[in-house]
Amino acid sequence: MCGLFGWLAASSLSASRVAVRITQPLECSAARAKAAWLDYTWQHGGGLPVFVTSAAQRRTVWPLKLEEELLPVDADEMRIRYAVTDNGPFFSLDLLPNTHAAQVTFLDAVGGGCQLVWDVEFQVAARARFWTLFTETNVGEAAAALASHCATPLRYTRQMCLAAPSSQVALEEWLAFVFDEGGGLPIPPPLPLERGDPNSRCGRARCTAT
Repeated sequence: MCGLFGWLAASSLSASRVAVRITQPLECSAARAKAAWLDYTWQHGGGLPVFVTSAAQRRTVWPLKLEEELLPVDADEMRIRYAVTDNGPFFSLDLLPNTHAAQVTFLDAVGGGCQLVWDVEFQVAARARFWTLFTETNVGEAAAALASHCATPLRYTRQMCLAAPSSQVALEEWLAFVFDEGGGLPIPPPLPLERGDPNSRCGRARCTAT
């Protein structure tokens, strides 16, 4: 037991600080980016291969069993603060308890859009270089995923003349061939879910393999 306490004491004395800053331009205002971060990144995992459960200001990241909590800031501030409250089994290997602090700041940019600045710091008992690279990679991927989430959606428009007797007939043919049958694409045909209202066509639903 003395050896264990000695190891813990030595680890505490030799603790290393990990500090990471990730910057990412976003194609939206700071206010919209902050709201998107809270919804897409905090509540839904931000595109990372994790599953998130949340309640109030806390969330748990699975399968890591990492517990985090949002910290108070003024509602009109364009920043978010959070901290790890339970390291979980994976991060407990090296991450020292109650040393984690993170802040995400959103700065409106001249000419439109904003800049995300994501700061994370904590202390580890060992392998500081590994944890620095690990944090840079995961926070960087989350920031890039948020940028894609906030970006202007891709749009493709094509106009053509159809040999149909009326626009109504053309619409019915499009619904039957493209929406219901897949339009001849080299993928499995859609699975119809709901036919919807026959007049307004609202509620028509399908499941596709893409």
